[in-house]
Amino acid sequence: MSKLWPIKSDTACLLKWGWSSVRLDTATTASCHRCRPHPITLDTFDDFHNTPGQIRDREKMLDGQWPGDGTGCEYCRDIEAVGGVSDRQEQLSQLQDPDIVPQELLSDPTATHIDPTMLEVYFRNTCNMSCVYCSPEYSSQIETEFKRYGDAREKVGITDQIKFVKTTNIPEMTSRLWKYLEENDRYLKLRRFHILGGEPFLLQELDQTIDFFNCNPNPNLVLSVFSNLSIPPKQIAKYIERFQSLVERKSIWKLQITGSVDGWSPEQEYARYGLDLDRWEENFTMFAKKPWTTMSIHSVLSALTLKGLPKLMDKVNEWNKLIPHDEKIMLSSAINKDLTSPLWFGPGYFEEYLEQSAKKLNTQQANHLLSLKKKIESQLQNVDMIKRLQDYLTELDTRRNTDWRKTFSWLDKDF
Repeated sequence: MSKLWPIKSDTACLLKWGWSSVRLDTATTASCHRCRPHPITLDTFDDFHNTPGQIRDREKMLDGQWPGDGTGCEYCRDIEAVGGVSDRQEQLSQLQDPDIVPQELLSDPTATHIDPTMLEVYFRNTCNMSCVYCSPEYSSQIETEFKRYGDAREKVGITDQIKFVKTTNIPEMTSRLWKYLEENDRYLKLRRFHILGGEPFLLQELDQTIDFFNCNPNPNLVLSVFSNLSIPPKQIAKYIERFQSLVERKSIWKLQITGSVDGWSPEQEYARYGLDLDRWEENFTMFAKKPWTTMSIHSVLSALTLKGLPKLMDKVNEWNKLIPHDEKIMLSSAINKDLTSPLWFGPGYFEEYLEQSAKKLNTQQANHLLSLKKKIESQLQNVDMIKRLQDYLTELDTRRNTDWRKTFSWLDKDF
């Protein structure tokens, strides 16, 4: 645990206190992307970081307890239970910036009502891709597909999915966000502002964000954009000019680009339907060469793409040579418990690819992959879910004119 973290409880989480993930298109908020969302309204917007549910979770953590099942915190709890390194532990071990700790905790380590220091905003679901493990709430392409053909997951018997309910007042919610940040100069408390979608480079709110910080400079802020990097390079180049102006004017400290990709193989282009790896690499390296940009990659560790993970790690080491400063590419990854999860296969299918990938990385990054390997090894094979995955891919093939059996020949068998 970091010496900068003032809470001594063994379960307390930096993200639970300092982080907010706000979805303006669904009017919900959560303490991190793994946590259960809580509803917000225009009337209660100013409490998006201090909902009754979030307060209860913090109180439990102060008492050394984990929030209950269904909160999302069990993801870290279960990894720690098998001896792995969880997101919670990783965040605390990396805590080096004292300003990331909410100011309220510096005077009262038991405080539960605070302002966020890290804010993640999903403006809307506009997207140009249809990843097989994604859903309508993150992709307008999938939303359109489901409206035309029905929910592909329900067709294979998955009925416990949270329905995507889009609010009709996204512009009002967005205006309220900018007002909230201006009030009491809250924007100056932020050390990280993350923009997600959909695809941020297709959103008018990305331009609004640039305009906001041009008018409200925060020279200590990292502006982070999460992108599928499948946008025309000419459009990316125009945004690079705008970002560079933000940095040069000290309106922000620096830019962080997080590119979403899970492996480096033809299977990846099937899994992230609409992806062109050559275009992705062109856009990624365009940003990587800028001295005022830090680069990250976030990967979904899917059964469909894990075999391509070692080749992606080779590419990461290659791209690191292009970066003109000491901050090399940061990596993050997660196993989603959806139809494509490797957990359903149990031991013996994917561990070697995690081991190969870990050998290509530094110790901290390698430990994260090895922790996920331990989680896979602790699972029993679930033949029913594997069969549902096969049926799900067959359903997608009828909609997209693809052929999963040709792409994933190892999966085309009886389990």
